[in-house]
Amino acid sequence: MMKSKGLLLAILIAASLFAKPVLAADNAKILTDMFAWWNKAYASDSGFTQQDFARYYTPDAVIYMNGEKRAKGLAAITRHFQTMRDDAEKVIVWLPFQESFVSGDRVFTYHMITAVAKGEQSCWHVMGYAVIKGQRVSELNFVSISDEQQSACPALS
Repeated sequence: MMKSKGLLLAILIAASLFAKPVLAADNAKILTDMFAWWNKAYASDSGFTQQDFARYYTPDAVIYMNGEKRAKGLAAITRHFQTMRDDAEKVIVWLPFQESFVSGDRVFTYHMITAVAKGEQSCWHVMGYAVIKGQRVSELNFVSISDEQQSACPALS
């Protein structure tokens, strides 16, 4: 019994020596990389497949916007963003974020989004957080408000 406890302790110590801790900066980079990919994929004719989203989102990921669940799971997230792309010719999440910080597995952001739908440009202030698990997004929970004067967003060319 004592030998097996000692062996288990040795295994746990060895595993902890080789385990790479997830740093706060890693979580922030995961979210920034996802939005950089998203911007490129939105602008292309491909890149919005379930397999593409699986690179950045967990299988059970959830997206909330203004307190409303918009999508849960990779298939629903893919449909959600494909519908958005069908409705708006252009959407850009401006990077770097206006403000961001990390607390544990959450990345809090304040960022701007510019969109063009039916030829009309709109600008949005977005705040909230992403939960990062296993180096992928497991939850996006954002609140957005329209900037009617569009004073905060760069113009799209």
